[in-house]
Amino acid sequence: MGMQGVGDDLDTSGSNLVITSVDRDDPRPVWVTLWGGANCLAQALWTVRRTRAESEVAAFVSKIRVYAISDQDDAAMWIRETFPDLFYIVSPKPYSQSTWYGVKGVGDVPGADDSKIELSSLRSPNKENLTGLIDPDHPGTQWVVEHIRTGHGPLGALYPETKYAMEGDTPSYLGLIRNGLNFHENPKHGGWGGRYESYQPTETDLEFYKRRYPDYVYKGETRPIWTEVDDTYVGVDGGTYTDNRGTVVRWRNAFQEDFAARMDWGITERFEDANHNPVAAFRGQAGRETIHLDAQPGEAVAMSAEGSSDPDGDVLHFYWMLYPEAGTFAGEPRIEGDDQEAAVLHVPTGAEGEIHVILDVSDRGGHPMRAYRRIIVHVK
Repeated sequence: MGMQGVGDDLDTSGSNLVITSVDRDDPRPVWVTLWGGANCLAQALWTVRRTRAESEVAAFVSKIRVYAISDQDDAAMWIRETFPDLFYIVSPKPYSQSTWYGVKGVGDVPGADDSKIELSSLRSPNKENLTGLIDPDHPGTQWVVEHIRTGHGPLGALYPETKYAMEGDTPSYLGLIRNGLNFHENPKHGGWGGRYESYQPTETDLEFYKRRYPDYVYKGETRPIWTEVDDTYVGVDGGTYTDNRGTVVRWRNAFQEDFAARMDWGITERFEDANHNPVAAFRGQAGRETIHLDAQPGEAVAMSAEGSSDPDGDVLHFYWMLYPEAGTFAGEPRIEGDDQEAAVLHVPTGAEGEIHVILDVSDRGGHPMRAYRRIIVHVK
């Protein structure tokens, strides 16, 4: 409906809920995830702007964090143009090129692991011979059928077959799961929902917008937004790729296994018969908080996951990962013992900035689950 549903006396239960949530006496920001359009949020902002003083509108806007799965109506562009200080994550481009598409595209993202992603008949190379919604012979479809849809209680039975592509809206929520990657602190740092940086795009596909929204005059972004950036990652085929969708693809196996393990919770009567997330610790400190360390060029920084544990008593695997795109360090640090509980970060000389190290702690359950710690090393 878009802007046709926005205006005086057009408040809805959805727009009222946004206002009530933001007005709550709670200092934490309110994340608004936009899946099928932005008119509920637009209506809330319309009403607040019409009924409150300018300073009150500014305070209201400052509490909101938007993660939009592309622009799915013209209300989205109106919001960004009308409220230039609003925190807004979006990929202003065709869907298949957008960062969030890394959660679902089968055969679209180079090097991606498609083995746990269901393939729809419409997008199957064998579509002419298929009669149902899904391609039953695709390995990803078979994994979803076995580990999610069948034998997993009433919730599993309700999991819909994929008509186009699965879980397209989910990245807007995945980054908010408190797993230790802490995407909510800064989208540039990256997480299960992808990675974004704040800047004003200059190469927006205006023809795409003209086709989708012929009645709305959109001339491109008028201010900085949180939007597309690339990650370089190693694909399942061993190749190295650079792609904005890779900021989601690199976590695919982790969040799909987490999904399957949680589905097992719904059919397991006893806690000890299911798998659960381990607890990641850094230098004996368990938790999810981001760790900040200071270091000098040329220093060897001791890294330790001592104190990490698993509620099921599983053997833990440790992996220390450098995430250069998330930081600002211009040199090439290296980690000695990246698969050990104790490792050493070697900081090269001749550069300063932030080095991001991700501690990935995984267990050995039927569906491996993970916990992370982000260590930001400030080199100066």
